[in-house]
This record gives sequence, C-alpha cells and structure tokens, in this order.
Amino acid sequence: MTCRQAEPLLARAADGTLDAERSRVLARHLDGCADCRSALDMQRAMREVLTARRQAPTPLGFAARVMASLPEGEPGAAAGWLDALNWRAWTLRLAPVAGALFVGAALGLTYNEDAAEREGPGAFTNVYIQPEAYRYFMETGEFPEGTMLPMDVFRPGSRESINQAGYFEKDFLGMEVAVKDSARYPESWAYLSFRDRSGGLRESASAFPKERCYDCHAEHAATDNVFTQFYPVLQRGE
Repeated sequence: MTCRQAEPLLARAADGTLDAERSRVLARHLDGCADCRSALDMQRAMREVLTARRQAPTPLGFAARVMASLPEGEPGAAAGWLDALNWRAWTLRLAPVAGALFVGAALGLTYNEDAAEREGPGAFTNVYIQPEAYRYFMETGEFPEGTMLPMDVFRPGSRESINQAGYFEKDFLGMEVAVKDSARYPESWAYLSFRDRSGGLRESASAFPKERCYDCHAEHAATDNVFTQFYPVLQRGE
C-alpha cells in the first residue's frame, strides 16, 4: 500500500468504520510510514474536537420544506441527500461545524466573459461535501448518487477594524447546492439556489434551467460535472 492509497482510509480508521481486511493492510503500511501515522493521529484529534462541539441544527422543518418543493422522483431514490441539511454540519447560518468536509474556497470566481468589467473582488464562496461522498470518490474516482456540494456565499469586506488591506468574508448571502440524483433529475446533476435578497435562506428552491448551470459543468468540469480542477482536496493525482 502506498501513501496515496492509504490517505482515503485514514478518516475511516479514525472513526472506527474501516473494515477488518483494510484495517490490517493499513496497519502494515502505518508500521513503516511515520507521515501516515502522524496524519492518522491528526484525524483522531480532529474527530475528538469536532464531536465535542455543540450541535447546531438548521431551522426546524427547513429540509422538509425544501424536499416538498422538489419534483417527484422514484421512491427512495438517492435517499438522504437533502436530509444532510439537518446535519451537525450546518449552524443556523450554515457555517460548518462537523460532519462535512471543506472542499475549497474562492474569491470572485466567475465563468462570465464580462468579468473584467466588474467592480470589486466579487463574492467569497466556500464549498463542502459529505464525508461519505468524499471517501467514495477518493476510492473509486466517481461521485455516488446523493452527493451534495453545498456552497456558502459571502459578501467581501475590507478596511474594517484593524484590517488595512485585502478582503475577508463579511455578510452571509445564502447557499447554493449541487446535487447528484439521477432518479429526480434526467441529467443526474442539478443546481439549486437557496439565496434570497435579504441575505438568508429561501424556504424552497427549484433547479436552475439546464442551460444556466448544467451545460457549463458538463462541458468544462474536470470530473463528473464537478470542477475538481479548482479543488485540490478532490484531485486524486491521476
């Protein structure tokens, strides 16, 4: 086993969910690899910190209202992707606490050709993924059904308090979500926005028209409609 092969197994080893056979293989690798032992120790320490954090669920009934707004799919299809909105992963303002993996951040990232005419740096975005979807992807190179990539959007701030240069995340603008659910969406992937004009969350959302998001992702995304080229965490080194 190489370090690259061991990497996606460390999180499962830390939380005790790695099966016996792969545990034995990983243990043999760890015997001779100080770097991976250190990484496993870090995973365990982080797990202790996160599990000690106070739970902070999303507003009561939010996930049910969102689910009710979506088109009907096959019974049980991709069960649970929207239930992820009730994880400990999100506080009332959808800040990650635990149960979700940080994928990447960007400032002013846009695909519009007229971006050079824009004033200011553009919005901050933070993208996350469910741990089980991340593990499956790292092991197989494919995103499983039910994969959800929530994206928090923040207005940039600058020159406040002691800040003299650069930008920081300021006002929360809302959340957008990419979800893989073949039973509900013909193209498998759909893109939804829960942003409202008040800087909070809408109670329901419909998928963007195909030509607005899906077509761009299908043409330019490096892996399965996901812009993994912008997220080093999701680059498998292949």
